[in-house]
Amino acid sequence: MAKTTDLPLTLIGSVAGISTARCGSNVERARNCFKLGHLSVFEHVSVTWRVSGISRACSHQLVRHRLASFCQMSQRYTKVVTESSGWYVAPQCTKCDDRVGVEFELAMAQCAAHYRSLIKKGMKPEDARYVLPEATRTNIAVTMNLREFMSFYALRTDKAAQWEIRELAEQMLDTLESSCGEWEQFAQMVKELCQ
Repeated sequence: MAKTTDLPLTLIGSVAGISTARCGSNVERARNCFKLGHLSVFEHVSVTWRVSGISRACSHQLVRHRLASFCQMSQRYTKVVTESSGWYVAPQCTKCDDRVGVEFELAMAQCAAHYRSLIKKGMKPEDARYVLPEATRTNIAVTMNLREFMSFYALRTDKAAQWEIRELAEQMLDTLESSCGEWEQFAQMVKELCQ
């Protein structure tokens, strides 16, 4: 994770002071803005996460958050290595029902076989990728300002959200919380907001 500052709440408090002609940075001012719903000042701090191994289905949900910035691994310029089962994400339900799990694994094996066969026959990987499923693993860099992250987190940790994006949102917040200091305080504020 890359962050713009080690003191996000101090920076936010400083920015918030501009509108009231108050000098200095003040963490309490940032907390008050948060409590009062004055969240525009939270747009002055952003965070970048490097996300690895999520499915393309999950990444499609992630990139719907249009205020964020993304750089995703290209399937046009990279070849998907399909020789082992590590190239895709299996839904949790495939682990609960053997019949579903076997059918899913068979479908993944068939997609992989078709992909490799088409490339072997001379098709470019950028065209052969059309046979790959939404379960295909990808890597993506994500940058969000803190206001957008709060919105993302609230939406994607809701019980109606799909399991993989919900897990990702929780992991993203956990990385902020584990950064300690003001990042940990910010993570606690987000958790309070979403209770």
